[in-house]
Amino acid sequence: AALDDSDNTFPDRQDLFVVIIAAKSASNHPDMLAAVMRWAAKWIGDATNPPDPEGFAEYAKEQRHTITPRGAMKAGTLFQKLGTDGRNLTSFGQEGHDRVHFSQGLLIEASAEFVAGFVPADYVIDGSLRQGYVYTYTSPTGHGKTAVTLAIAYAIVSGGSLGHVEVKHGRVLYLAGENPDDVRPRWKAHCERSGIDPQTLSIDFAPGAFAIREHLDILAQRYRNCPLTLIVCDTLAAYYDGDDENSNAQRMEFARDVLRRLTELPGRPCVIALAHPVARAARDNLVPKGGSSLLNEVDGNLAGWIKGDVIEVHWQGKFRGAFPEPLKFKVEGYESDTMLDSRGRRMPTVLARPLLASEEIRESDNARRTEDDALRAIHQNPDVSVRGLGDTIGKSKSHAGNIRKTLIERKWVEQRARKLFLTSEGKEVIGVK
Repeated sequence: AALDDSDNTFPDRQDLFVVIIAAKSASNHPDMLAAVMRWAAKWIGDATNPPDPEGFAEYAKEQRHTITPRGAMKAGTLFQKLGTDGRNLTSFGQEGHDRVHFSQGLLIEASAEFVAGFVPADYVIDGSLRQGYVYTYTSPTGHGKTAVTLAIAYAIVSGGSLGHVEVKHGRVLYLAGENPDDVRPRWKAHCERSGIDPQTLSIDFAPGAFAIREHLDILAQRYRNCPLTLIVCDTLAAYYDGDDENSNAQRMEFARDVLRRLTELPGRPCVIALAHPVARAARDNLVPKGGSSLLNEVDGNLAGWIKGDVIEVHWQGKFRGAFPEPLKFKVEGYESDTMLDSRGRRMPTVLARPLLASEEIRESDNARRTEDDALRAIHQNPDVSVRGLGDTIGKSKSHAGNIRKTLIERKWVEQRARKLFLTSEGKEVIGVK
C-alpha cells in the first residue's frame, strides 16, 4: 500500500530506495515489508532526525509483526546510516532498475543477483547438520536421545569428533527441561571418563523448563560476545507452550516462532529438539508428534533406534540438503566413586560414544552370527518362545524379540499357527534344506 502511494509518501526517489534497501535487509515477507514502509514514512523528509536502530524493533513489536532482533537492528541501523550520511542513491535506483523491482510488496531479483546470495553450507556435523538449521531428533523412550545429544555436545566442546566424522568446535547451550537430574550425572561421567575439568568446556546448561519465547532477548544478550554453535532442546514436549498438546497447528507455530528464533541467536546455532514419536511408532515411522505440520517448519528429522547396545541415527521424513550417512553410537554403562547415592553406593549411569569403524565392522559380524544362531534355533524348534530363543542364543528376552522381528521383516522367517518356520530365503542364509 505504501508503494502504491509512493508519490505522496516518498516525495523523493532517493528516499524510496533508502527504504527498499533497509526493507530488504529486514525481511522479504510482504507484511513485514509493509511494516517497514509505514515506519519509514514517519520520518522520511526529516533526515536530520532519523530514528535509533532499536526504534524499529519496538514498532514491529507493537504492530505484532514478526521480525528477528538481528533483522530489526540491521534495518534500523541501515535507516540511521543512510539518513544521517545523506547518500545520493538516485544513481543506484537508475542502475538497479532492471534488477530491483517491487511488485505488490514482493522483491524480484534477476538471476545474477539471486545467485550472488548463495551462502556456503556451514556444517556442525560434517555432511549433515548445519548451523542456522532446526532439526528434530525423534525416537521412542529408552532409545538414547539424551545419550546421543550429550555425546554430540561433548565432541563439539572438547575438540573431538564423532568417530571418523568431523564436528565444528564451539559453544553449546543444553536446555535440560525434561529431566536435568538425569543429564547432570551423564555429563559428569563424560568429563570424568576423559579426565577433563568441566570448567574448561564451553557449554552451558539450563536446568528445568522455561518459556523460551519470553527469554529470547535475554539469551541474545547473554551470548552477544560468545556465539553459539549448537542448542539442544531436551525435549520438545518440555518446552512446548501451546494449550493443546494434540494441536498440529500450535506445534507448527511453536517450531516457527520459537525453535526457529533460536537459530537467530549470536553464532546462528544449529538447533536440535528431542521429540517423542507418534503413539506406538515402529522403526519406519519415527516422526515427531505434530505430523507434517511440524515437519514442514523444521529443516530435517533425525530418527534414532537402539538395537542391542548400538544406536543408529539416520534421517526420516524430511532432510534439507544431501542425505547424510547414518551415525552410530555405542551405549555403555558408567559408575565411579564420585557419584554415590545417599547410602554410599555407586550410582550407575549410561553414556553413548561414537562407534569406531573397526567396532562397526565387528558389530556387524557379531550381529550376523547372532542372526544365524537364531535361524538355526528356530529351524530346530519351531515352537521356541521368545525367552527360549534368547536363552538359546545367549541374549536377553527383549534382544531376542528384536532379532525375531528383524528376521520376519526380512522374510527369512514366517509365523504360522503360533509357530515359526524358515522361508526358502532363510534356509539359504544358513545353508539348510
